[in-house]
Amino acid sequence: MLKDADFFSVLCDSSTDRSEDEKEIVYVRIVKNGLPTFLYMKLVDVKSGKADGIVQAIDEAFADFDMDGAEWRAKMIGFGSDGASVMTGKTNGVAAILQRDVPWLVQIHCLAHRLELAIKDCLKDTYMDEIVNILVSVYYFYKGSPKRLRELESIADIMDEQFLKPERANGTRWVEHKQKALAKLEKTWRSIVVHLESYASDMTNRAEDRAKARGINNRLLQYKVVLYMHFLLDVFDQMSQLSLLFQRDDITVPSVVLKCEHVQLMLTSLLTVNGSYLESFYQHAAQIFDPRNWPDNRNDLTAFGREDLQTLLRHFEQVLANTNPPVNANDVNLQWEKLLFRVVVDWREGKEAKLPPTFRPGSK
Repeated sequence: MLKDADFFSVLCDSSTDRSEDEKEIVYVRIVKNGLPTFLYMKLVDVKSGKADGIVQAIDEAFADFDMDGAEWRAKMIGFGSDGASVMTGKTNGVAAILQRDVPWLVQIHCLAHRLELAIKDCLKDTYMDEIVNILVSVYYFYKGSPKRLRELESIADIMDEQFLKPERANGTRWVEHKQKALAKLEKTWRSIVVHLESYASDMTNRAEDRAKARGINNRLLQYKVVLYMHFLLDVFDQMSQLSLLFQRDDITVPSVVLKCEHVQLMLTSLLTVNGSYLESFYQHAAQIFDPRNWPDNRNDLTAFGREDLQTLLRHFEQVLANTNPPVNANDVNLQWEKLLFRVVVDWREGKEAKLPPTFRPGSK
């Protein structure tokens, strides 16, 4: 099939085998029955990790298909790689060496890899760094500790929630690893928060571990963290669709352009319209604790939030009953009444003018 092809593209990337020896994996992309198709060629030993050694490995892969260097070079029209300097160096990179014999060669930096780098660069030095640190902290807190995982699973079972083992957030596929870790944290957030709080108060655990659990829990309970986590899930949901398209065997340039335009449109819409994850967060009963959502009219404020508060009490009824001492729903309702009364009194006396805008009822 390969020898019969009129033209093809070559793709290669570094890899290893079970012995961890350096290898080069070689693919070709041909047109079969009118559709682009990837064919695996060979995992080749690399005598040298430099450009010349990689070119030699590609030659060896084609030799297994009875094609010498001149024959396969004459049919090669494209070369794809991960963009590493050894591959794309202008003077002595693999592509540059091949272009000396194949002047028409089109060099392509892997689209999926470029997307990963672009997203990583866009989120660099943003609040994403804090989210990643939290994801990493959660992962390593439970990694290698069957006892903690069993405790977390038990709490998830008590709360009638799905148990998901925390995911590793740092990996070679930046978007995929971050999305999976975020999605699991979003689904198990309540269980993790309850477990960390319980773990931190259990004096049988080491003081160092209790402090670590308390620190992670305090960060997870920050409003901005939970809000940003849901926003990122909406962003990654769009980006992952683009990444998956870039990884398809039958990808074509027109399909890439069309999908990029669609994703760009969807991401732009997130500036004004909440995505599904962020919308679900805003619909949560805990919105009553954000003063920006409180009504402008003080008469409306006196009855504000009662139904949402009961929703929260019902949802966490079993957890609240297990605290020491147990949380009494009547006490919670009474404290809420006192809070509203205090706000109304301050409102009448004009004290709200002394508060920062984001903490005044009705402020946006």
